[in-house]
Amino acid sequence: MILFLGNEKYRSFIEGLGAQLKEDISVDEADKLIVTAGTKAAADAVSKAISDGKPVLGILDGYKAVALAFGGEVEEIECDEGAQEWAVIDATSPVYVELESVIKVARGKAYALTDENRPPMLDCMSRSEAGDIIALRAFKQPSEGEVIASKPNEYDNVFALNFDLSSPLTPDGKTIMNNFLKM
Repeated sequence: MILFLGNEKYRSFIEGLGAQLKEDISVDEADKLIVTAGTKAAADAVSKAISDGKPVLGILDGYKAVALAFGGEVEEIECDEGAQEWAVIDATSPVYVELESVIKVARGKAYALTDENRPPMLDCMSRSEAGDIIALRAFKQPSEGEVIASKPNEYDNVFALNFDLSSPLTPDGKTIMNNFLKM
């Protein structure tokens, strides 16, 4: 079961891909969390899902919720919300399986984490043409002397995207969402 915290537009988009979403269950009852809200309550749900090891996908305002859950704060930036642009992606990310390293996306909200204010457990997964961090992936910061490759990454299933997957201006949006749903 997937707990969904967000708006009807995204609910319809995700259910159109065959996913069964619930809004009336707790994080404890869910297998995954998809969030498109940027509220404190959404950030708290993200934190709970992360502590339970459940996959999390934050989209648009959900990008903000993921940043907040890791102690980050987004900053306003100049961008044309909703405009199509190129994004350079980390094609090794599980949500970007089978995609090229540069894709077209419909630009998201006019805010982002910057390299200077990015929490240490969030890494850039995509950059816009202007160099803004438009997608994040969480990872565990290794302690001194720890070899992270020797054990599973406890945060390897937490992602945040500040571009519109449901827009026709993001041709790979369905693929990205399906990759998350398959996790």
